[in-house]
Amino acid sequence: MLAWIVLVIVALAGVLLAIQTNSEIVDSLPGVAVALAVIGTLCALYLLTFKTRSDEPKRIKSWSLAAVLAVIAAIAASIPLIRSPTILTKLLPVAGDVEPVSQAALQGMPVAVRIRRSEDGRFLARALVNDAPMSLVIDSGASSVILRATDAEAAGLDMKGLAFDTAIETANGVTYVAPIRLRLIRIGAIAAADIEGFVAKPGSLNENLLGKSFLRRLGSYEITGDFLTLRN
Repeated sequence: MLAWIVLVIVALAGVLLAIQTNSEIVDSLPGVAVALAVIGTLCALYLLTFKTRSDEPKRIKSWSLAAVLAVIAAIAASIPLIRSPTILTKLLPVAGDVEPVSQAALQGMPVAVRIRRSEDGRFLARALVNDAPMSLVIDSGASSVILRATDAEAAGLDMKGLAFDTAIETANGVTYVAPIRLRLIRIGAIAAADIEGFVAKPGSLNENLLGKSFLRRLGSYEITGDFLTLRN
């Protein structure tokens, strides 16, 4: 009986170790499957420790334990498959928290990010622009990404050689901007590199705009209710 208990503990420990070493599995693995595995293990231990009645053959307990072990083994074997392909859907707060790029994004797997509509009706995303954290208003009506001068400096752009001689129309009226190239923009698990954009003349723009030069690099984007979903 001790040998069976050891086998159960080892099998369950293997599953937990596999889950712990990969944070994406914690998000993707169905909670019901984990619960069944734990409950099944407890039942197996109970069967092993309960005294066998004379009218209950021991082989019933053996088959029950074998079934539990099979369930645990199946869950452990399915863990590598959960990620391929996987859609990591993040329910983000109003401003879309910044998260590291997942392995799924790096490997080209389908990834989705959801952003909740703010109280003023807009979608505000917290992003990393050239690894600098900043907030951007997602504006599908804007042709490009437009940064405030202070945020452009934070993103490492050289402001000295910029010529603010291009006029564009924004919600604040006509704004003069200078063209730039952005090395990388990341929102949650979604990333796009080498994006065209503009830097607004200092003091002329109240907020950063995330326009079509970024949005058209996505697989799709759509608004459903109070959520904007971005997909790679």
